Amino acid sequence: MDEWSTLVIDNQALIIGMVRQETLSGIRRAEDFESLRTQPAGFDDLPVGTADHERAAAFFNQCRATGIAATAVDMLIGSVASCLDVAIFTTDADFERYAQCLPIRLYRPRRPQT
Repeated sequence: MDEWSTLVIDNQALIIGMVRQETLSGIRRAEDFESLRTQPAGFDDLPVGTADHERAAAFFNQCRATGIAATAVDMLIGSVASCLDVAIFTTDADFERYAQCLPIRLYRPRRPQT
């Protein structure tokens, strides 16, 4: 079993509504949309409030000031993760750049024991 699956099964994975929306956006076939839509259904969306959005905007500005391009969705993910002090599980290389200037942690997969 891969590490992501283990985290999900162990209830150690969280999601916000924007991640759900971003995951489902751009899917052309209705069947594919429905199939993927039901996969993250086991996750309750974490509540996101005004402070999270304001922190995301500050994060965006902080990245921009250091020459790092960012997206609103990525900054919201970073904001919520920073507030909850949880690591971000991602394959998006942009988060490596964000971590250079933001108070975020990235999930590092455990190395297999030999």
